[in-house]
Amino acid sequence: MSKKVDAAIEKAGQRILDKRNVVGLGEAEKEKDGRKTGKKGLTVYVEAKVAKNRIREQDLIPKIVEGVRTDVVVLERSEALPLHEGFEDRFDGWRRPFMMGDEIGPTYHLQCGTIGMISRIPFVGWTAQDIGLTNWHVLHSPFTEQIDILDHHVSQPGWPKHGQPAPEFIGKVFAHSTLDPTTPYNKVDAAFFTLEKPGGNPRKPAPGWNAPGSFWDGQIDAITQRGYLKDAGGAHLLGWPHYHANFAALIRDINAPGGFRPQPLGLGTVEIGDRVWKSGRTTGVTTGTVMATNYNCGVSYGGKLGIVRFTKQLMVRRDDDFNDPEVIVSPGDSGSGVFDETGNLVGLLFAGGKKHYIANVIQTVFLEVLEGIDEVFNLNREATS
Repeated sequence: MSKKVDAAIEKAGQRILDKRNVVGLGEAEKEKDGRKTGKKGLTVYVEAKVAKNRIREQDLIPKIVEGVRTDVVVLERSEALPLHEGFEDRFDGWRRPFMMGDEIGPTYHLQCGTIGMISRIPFVGWTAQDIGLTNWHVLHSPFTEQIDILDHHVSQPGWPKHGQPAPEFIGKVFAHSTLDPTTPYNKVDAAFFTLEKPGGNPRKPAPGWNAPGSFWDGQIDAITQRGYLKDAGGAHLLGWPHYHANFAALIRDINAPGGFRPQPLGLGTVEIGDRVWKSGRTTGVTTGTVMATNYNCGVSYGGKLGIVRFTKQLMVRRDDDFNDPEVIVSPGDSGSGVFDETGNLVGLLFAGGKKHYIANVIQTVFLEVLEGIDEVFNLNREATS
């Protein structure tokens, strides 16, 4: 990241966001006629490019901000992406075992999002705990002023599906971020919840059980339709959800029948131009390119919150250079984990449009929400292969 660009954003970012038509700004690769130039700078994103004579003087975007040249690029406004209505009777809603990328929701009201991480993490003064991660707003009603969701129950799926078992309790929230619409410095929209079921925590497979290969891809769904895991192919599978030896769950790809991806290999960082992918309950696994870092924007939450401003985010957009799908994110994908090309978890998706999404930096999620986690968990344990 450029210190000069960061300084310009720090000093003038909120003033630029106040201008009409501006949806966000961040450090990004400059574009000309829709093509990337290879040069990085300060990019201001607008809903539409408008003739200069039709813009009020106070809404004009300066060519230079704090000594840094600006670029102007068109982008949709960002909205939080839970699903409140239009719940389809999809065949794959109820999952046992559930995995990263599957649908979850709050037990107390009807909406849904995505479980973005399943892992076993040690905490200060605790034994290791099986936990899940999603967005705070996935488990919070937008129509209440209450912010606290501690001990709220989480269900899988988030909405009843015709002909499938009813949503079941899978855990409860033990830590979450809060959002403040009066400040521009929000960084995280996240909720961690314990994974449990009646009778105790999930049982785990024997140590040393490896990630499923192609043989397993065609068999896991058939195994789990019975609602529990049995001996299959000589590997004794026990668990609720489905764990690897290191207690990280598989990632499901709803776009491919029986499609699964390996568990994350670590936590990583990304830069402008890096390719990433996410797994969400609505659009499945889709790819995109990190277009901006230190991204600052307003996100529409609707309900009681309205517009909430965020800083130091990742902005990912579909990329014509790689033939990415036209729609890379939709309502219901909130809470998705974002991964780099080597399998590192790098972000937590929480907002966007059809062609882009915004993600919290994953290290910031842990540090802001789980006090003391950096003392017991390496937040930069990138994969080595």
